Amino acid sequence: MQTNYPEDLRSVIADEIGKAERRYTPGEIERRIAAVSGIPVRTARKMIREMIRENRLAYTQQLGHTFIETSYRQAVDVGEKIVLTPPDIDYNPPPGGIRIRIAAGAAFGMGDHPTTRISLRLVAWTLREYFPFSDSSATRAIDIGCGSGVLAIGACLLGIEEAVAVDIDACARDEAGKNARLNNLDDRIRISGEDAGSVSGPFHLVLANLRYPTLAALSTTIRNFASPGAALVFSGFRENELQGLLEAYPPESFTFLKALSENSWCGAVLQYGQSDLPCAKKEKRG
Repeated sequence: MQTNYPEDLRSVIADEIGKAERRYTPGEIERRIAAVSGIPVRTARKMIREMIRENRLAYTQQLGHTFIETSYRQAVDVGEKIVLTPPDIDYNPPPGGIRIRIAAGAAFGMGDHPTTRISLRLVAWTLREYFPFSDSSATRAIDIGCGSGVLAIGACLLGIEEAVAVDIDACARDEAGKNARLNNLDDRIRISGEDAGSVSGPFHLVLANLRYPTLAALSTTIRNFASPGAALVFSGFRENELQGLLEAYPPESFTFLKALSENSWCGAVLQYGQSDLPCAKKEKRG
């Protein structure tokens, strides 16, 4: 029997779980919701179980422990009119929006982590508000450490002509290939197990959702294959690492355009080479 609890309390639960820096066990999230909402723990437990039945939340298991996380068995709006969905549900994107079909798997990039959402929003902003290449029929993107392939897929659906999705993990490559086919992009996305430094450019859009040390170390590699004026969309680092990342991409060669953050995670857009284009919305470094 369904109990119709107020939707705003459901939103509190969804926000607490979706924005958490770590996963909660059932007991932990029940106590936290009770504390922030002023409802009894037993009521919080009933609401959470109801949201699990509705596929808004889901139980996950790891190393013998049970956690409650956001369910990705439904459409997930990540912002900028981009929606991630399982492949087998009916969904029509909003006007001017895109739907990315992603099958559940082990590879990173299901939309359940802030860095994936940040990356997709920054890709949309970059291609809509700032992109110096007018001939979209010739644009190429590279997704370094592609995981599920979600960023390469998103870039192509947003207007990039073709992409190379690179990952050294064979499981990730297999899942990225399947997801490209789910989105009818297998003829526009090439999956590669090469080292990023071995891939031939030029690339007009560089995507990398990786941790800070790896992003910093890629500076020279990216210089070698990025087209002059290329946009670089980085995520996977913490807010307090942004300045260090910008120091690895010095202003003599890279222009800082924009940053976004969510739940202490951060993403940034840079341009390789200076640009005097009026559409470039630049933000101050540091």
